[in-house]
Amino acid sequence: MAGKPNDLENAARATFATLDDQPAPVRHDQGGTHEPADRYLRVLRASRIIAATDAYAQAVVALLAERGVEATAWQVRVDPALGADQVMALRTTVDGQDALVPLHPHATTLRAFPVDTPVDLTGVAPLAVIDLPTTAAWTDTATAATALAARTG
Repeated sequence: MAGKPNDLENAARATFATLDDQPAPVRHDQGGTHEPADRYLRVLRASRIIAATDAYAQAVVALLAERGVEATAWQVRVDPALGADQVMALRTTVDGQDALVPLHPHATTLRAFPVDTPVDLTGVAPLAVIDLPTTAAWTDTATAATALAARTG
């Protein structure tokens, strides 16, 4: 997913706004309808979180690239500091170490982890914790990129 940082952040915001939107009832062969199963709703919400954090991560990557910092949206991780959801992590260098940084727009800190970590980061000590200068409900991608750029390289 390539694009302009503002467009990517707006896509992330739009997707987050629909996290708990209910899908239309399912129509079956006999012409009737029924509500989607709970499992389907959980999977749908999880996929929306991944899509939203992927767009958010792509925006941060683009802003870092403008600063000459190499980073890429890498893989999902579950950082217990961000909740139980899988979110996109970007891969970059933090404090001289190759690291994965799970991103969530509601975070007030960024935590960098070793690249060879499992998907669930419970119990994994972070390489670095980067405080974000925000108390807003949504941490804009420019704020995240600026804080991360100060620790990359």
